[in-house]
Amino acid sequence: MNAAARGASFLRRSLPLGVSFGLWAAAQAAAQTQPGWTFAVSPYVWTAGLDGHVGIKTVETNVDLGFTDILSHLRFGVMAAAEARKGPLVLGIDGLYVSLRGSKVFGVRNASAEVTLDQRETIVQPTVGYSFNGAVWGVDALVGARYWNLSTDLGIDPTRLQDRMRSGTVDWLDATGGLRVRIQPMSNLHFVVAGDGGGGGSRSTWAAASTVSLDLSKRYNVLTGFRYLTVNYDRNSFLFDTHMDGWLLAVNFFF
Repeated sequence: MNAAARGASFLRRSLPLGVSFGLWAAAQAAAQTQPGWTFAVSPYVWTAGLDGHVGIKTVETNVDLGFTDILSHLRFGVMAAAEARKGPLVLGIDGLYVSLRGSKVFGVRNASAEVTLDQRETIVQPTVGYSFNGAVWGVDALVGARYWNLSTDLGIDPTRLQDRMRSGTVDWLDATGGLRVRIQPMSNLHFVVAGDGGGGGSRSTWAAASTVSLDLSKRYNVLTGFRYLTVNYDRNSFLFDTHMDGWLLAVNFFF
């Protein structure tokens, strides 16, 4: 059974478990319960770095890339979230795709050479949940799944090693579930704190986010905050034990 199949099986057995922050950027879409459906679309930028361990077969390396390193080697990236609400029902999806080329890493195990990292990373997280609302606060209880797809090349300096390249592509599914707390101290000001955790395809994954947003009109607001995401995948001769963290910038459009 491959990693994706194991993740799907785990999802069916333990979807109610774990903790998931779901769609932090679109949480401001409809803090108050309103009749009918309300929608939000949220393009965002996550100024995250990448830190941890990446390995393919016998080659393993420490990765320590700041956001400026990632930006200088970025080939393409897109990030967006969307959410729909009707009464207490909450539906959402959050996704990103990032392609890096030629990022230099260090600390290679089983090799003494300069190593470069080329990586294409896709993360998609659908969620469904139930919302509990008070006068100036709300809590969303969410369950869902986080899908990962990684295509990684570790390039080793050819002057130092005959074995110049390690390549691998994996994908997996992690069950998630969690809580998101919303506070609205003023009519145009929103605070959100959220967290998640789970696993299945990977050994474990969890995330946390804290955001503040300001309404500029009934149709859109601006958001900033901080987000942390970690995963530990070590299967099929592929290691991806990393965390990403950085500031968020988003614009939320309401319909």
